[in-house]
Amino acid sequence: MGRVKAAARNIIFGYIGNLTTQLLGFVLRTIFIRHLGQTLNGVNALYTGILSVLSMAELGIGTALNYSLYKPVIHKDYEKIKSYMLLYKKAYRISEKLFSDIEEFIDDNYVDEHTDDYSERLRRLNAFRKEDTYDEEDTICEMNVCSDAIYGAKEMALPPMATMKSALSLDEAMKQIDESFSEMLLRKIDESGMTDAECYKKANIDRKLFSKIRSDKLYKPSKPTAIAFAIALELSLDETKEMLMKAGFALSHSNKFDIIIEFFISKGNYNVFEINEVLFAFDQSLLGA
Repeated sequence: MGRVKAAARNIIFGYIGNLTTQLLGFVLRTIFIRHLGQTLNGVNALYTGILSVLSMAELGIGTALNYSLYKPVIHKDYEKIKSYMLLYKKAYRISEKLFSDIEEFIDDNYVDEHTDDYSERLRRLNAFRKEDTYDEEDTICEMNVCSDAIYGAKEMALPPMATMKSALSLDEAMKQIDESFSEMLLRKIDESGMTDAECYKKANIDRKLFSKIRSDKLYKPSKPTAIAFAIALELSLDETKEMLMKAGFALSHSNKFDIIIEFFISKGNYNVFEINEVLFAFDQSLLGA
C-alpha cells in the first residue's frame, strides 16, 4: 500500500472516529439527563473539564511520543527508545513547571482583581459596621432586660443577681459573640493597606489556605498560621495576643515557641524567614506553609 493511500485511510478513519465520538457524546448526555438527573450530569461535565485541563497541561507530548516511537520499536532500537523516554521525561517536567507557574500567576491575579478592589473592601467595611450596630442594639436590649429584671426583683424582694442570671438566656448570651479570627484578619488587612495576596505571601501562607480562611467566617487556623499573619501585618504584642485569642490560642512563657515569637515582636523584627531560622534552631514549629 502506497503512502498516499495509507494517509487517505488514516484521514478517513480519523474523521469517522471524531464523528463517532461526537455522536456518542450527544447520546450519553441524553441518557444522563433522562435517567440519572442533572446533578450527575453536572458531575460528569466537571470531571470532563478537569480532564480537558490536564490534557492541555500535557501539551501534546503523549501524541508526539507515540509517533516518534513507531520506528525505533519496529526496528528494536532500544538505545533510541531509552533516549526518547528520557527526553519526554524532561519534557513532562518542564510542562508541569510551566503549568504550575501559569496557574499561580492566574490565581494571584484573580485574588488581586476580585478580592482587593474597592467594592470588596467596602463590602467588608459595611459588614463590620452592621455587626457593630447589631451588638450595640443587643447591649441596649440587654440593659433594658436587666433593668426590668432588677426592678421586678426589688418589688418581689428577691436577690438581684439571681434575677439577672435568670433573665440572661443562652440565646442572649450567644448574641454577644465576638469578632472571629477571619473577620479580624480581613479587617487588619484592610487597615494596613495591603492586598490579600501581599499579606498571605508575606506570611508565607499558601493561597488555598488563605482562601479557606477568607471564605469561612468561623475558620480556626493553627497557632503558627495565626502568628504568621500577625507577623505579616506587623501587629503589636497586644494585637497579636488578641488575634491569637480569636483563634483560641495564647502566648505562654512556658513554651519556647511563644517566647521566641514574643521576643521578635517586642524587638520590632517581623521577618518571617529570620524567625523561622531561629524556630528551626530550637526545634520548634515553623511559621507559614
